Amino acid sequence: MRIQASPLLVLALACGSAANDPQEPQHVEPASTEPSTAIHEVSTGPTASNGRYEVHEWGLVDVARDGTIELATGPGRQPAAQPGTQVVRPPAATRKPVLYFHLLEGEVQLRTIARMQYGAMLERYPTTTMSGREVTWENVRIVARQCQRTSYPMPGSPPCDNIPDGYCEASELQAYEASDASCLVVDGHDYNHLFYRGGGTGLTLPLEPRPVRDGLSVRNHSTHAVPFVIHISGGTTPSARRDQPAREPRRVEMPAVSVHRFEAVAAGSDSIGPSPIPPHEAVAALRRELARVGLTPPEIQAFMNAWETPVFRSPNLREALLYVLPAELVNSVSTVEFDPAPTEFKRAMVVRVEL
Repeated sequence: MRIQASPLLVLALACGSAANDPQEPQHVEPASTEPSTAIHEVSTGPTASNGRYEVHEWGLVDVARDGTIELATGPGRQPAAQPGTQVVRPPAATRKPVLYFHLLEGEVQLRTIARMQYGAMLERYPTTTMSGREVTWENVRIVARQCQRTSYPMPGSPPCDNIPDGYCEASELQAYEASDASCLVVDGHDYNHLFYRGGGTGLTLPLEPRPVRDGLSVRNHSTHAVPFVIHISGGTTPSARRDQPAREPRRVEMPAVSVHRFEAVAAGSDSIGPSPIPPHEAVAALRRELARVGLTPPEIQAFMNAWETPVFRSPNLREALLYVLPAELVNSVSTVEFDPAPTEFKRAMVVRVEL
């Protein structure tokens, strides 16, 4: 049995897209200035360029324990429900994949097309043409100068007021800027990165968690080894210390967090008996894994700005399996085409499965 994203899967990446799904509504919007998401493949084309560049991407695929409605759609500001309504968190979500461009020589003007492999696009920044599963930035210029400050939208204002699920991740993007990324110029405005987000069904993931008497085992259904796999569970939050005098202000403590790390899970195999490690060592190990797959220190810090607290330190932490998706499987989430092609394209996609 494989783990599949059920009813809705929200994809927040920094570039990507896929062929249209006839069962999904086709959402079309005019050009503007907002982010987009997906995973990417390199293509060549006719766009002129006199320089060289590479691209780095990170994102997180979030799979809920069941199909119930939840308010949390991301780790930052939450969407506000209108009176008498609820904000729906899809059972699985790929969040905040962002694309950083690094200019190596000269100057580059390129076209970027993000295509999801399921569902439909929901959001992108800078805003541009979006249709079904695809978003296209026609004229992105990578320049060798300091970026001017980017103005991100506020919730409730354009383009945040016209998103199908009512959640605007573009308003959070300033926290995910990377200081070493090259400046992008799109329609005369400066940007640190490209972003997109989408939703749908049909994503199959490589690892299947299986409860056992002593804890958890993991089965790898794919043909690729998964080297970084951890099991996270949170304890209860004490209401107050017992020795705390009643007259003192109430001090609430963060819950205890239990983390166990599996050995690398080989293709087609099971792994049992993970070893306990302190949460801070798990965070450090994740940082090392993100560096191993190609992210720079500022890009890793941007990922941690988004995910360290909700994944490792949140007071309402859920039990979850966390792993880094093998590079060979990232295209199953989304693809991205670049014209002209970069010299390298490095992707780090983290998967969190709630248990």
